[in-house]
Amino acid sequence: MDTEIWDLFHDGTLINAQENTPWNLLLTIELEYVREEFDEDFKCFLLELHECSLFEYYPSVWDIEVIKDIKSVKDIKSILKYDLWMTDVEKKNNEMIVYCSDGILKTKYRDYSIFLDTGTKVSKHDLGIKLDEAVKKAQNSKKNFHDK
Repeated sequence: MDTEIWDLFHDGTLINAQENTPWNLLLTIELEYVREEFDEDFKCFLLELHECSLFEYYPSVWDIEVIKDIKSVKDIKSILKYDLWMTDVEKKNNEMIVYCSDGILKTKYRDYSIFLDTGTKVSKHDLGIKLDEAVKKAQNSKKNFHDK
């Protein structure tokens, strides 16, 4: 587990999650400004968490130190009712702590795979390149706007 994949999905919104095998969890993530950099026509990214042993949400909590005293939401359908716009991540105690706009998502898994919702597999490297392109495009757009 590394934080890099979650950093690549920074500003993405988790819109769906489902078990696709007893130990794998398939997450559907909207990330419009990065999606636009791909040549393929698709709507969302799929992040498959392999051997996922933990997936729980702590609504209205933004400090990892206080979650010990708070009951988590573990049911996937209930978790998806919250605003899961991902803003930051850290690894702590061998768990991924994903900070969202409305709380904290904790997860633990062995490995992951990334796909487009068309089924095309995407490497972490290629996703990173597209993210860099999207950021540069946004920076140039902002610069051009201010130069006018």
